Amino acid sequence: MPHSLEQLSTDETRALTRSRSRKNLAVMALLTAFVLGVFAFSLIHIQAEMRPVQQDVRSQ
Repeated sequence: MPHSLEQLSTDETRALTRSRSRKNLAVMALLTAFVLGVFAFSLIHIQAEMRPVQQDVRSQ
């Protein structure tokens, strides 16, 4: 593979760079969405755990 990269033209190098850049952005977007989702779930879970327990009050 290193030998084939040495023989790329300028246009081919730019195309390869653009392709890799797009893939990197897509992966970064997916990872960011995952991290934000986990963070949001964590906050919701913490808030649910901090709520006072509602006890059933029945008049007998």
